[in-house]
Amino acid sequence: MKLIFVNIMHDLYNLDSTANISQPPVPLGVLNSVTPKAIETALIDEQTDKVRYDGDVFAFTLATQFTGKAYRYADDLRAAGKKVIMGGIHVTVRPEEAMRHADAVVTGEAETLWPTVCADLLAGTLKERYAGRRGGAKKFAALILAARSRVAKQARGLLARVEQSMVTEPLPAQATSEKHVT
Repeated sequence: MKLIFVNIMHDLYNLDSTANISQPPVPLGVLNSVTPKAIETALIDEQTDKVRYDGDVFAFTLATQFTGKAYRYADDLRAAGKKVIMGGIHVTVRPEEAMRHADAVVTGEAETLWPTVCADLLAGTLKERYAGRRGGAKKFAALILAARSRVAKQARGLLARVEQSMVTEPLPAQATSEKHVT
């Protein structure tokens, strides 16, 4: 089974070349780090990659500004027979809306219950809704410490992809010679 974590980028970011890299997909990287090794994983960051449908299960984290685009991807994926899991702040606030576009939704802090979601996924018993608890920081910290080498490896890979995708332009001569006084 192949699980693809998808970080969506808003189309408007493409209009401004200085806004192409908005933020790294840290929540998805964290979930990836606590995913059991029995599940093959990959990360598609739309800031550097095109969304491809070459997995079995797709996990999205949603902020409100990305919902329309994410829902379109999710609907296409489900129509192609793929499973879709959604979480994030928008899903936590509007779970019923997200449930129309996903096989499962995760509300609240997903990091502490992600191993349960994965176990259900592997057993073929994925539930429609998972509710993460608040205040799971201690358990979350233990999970992160246990998985830190996996996170570091994935972060290095993501950083390399971001660096490869960036267009570097030399600073104008004026900018390099100015001295800033504080």
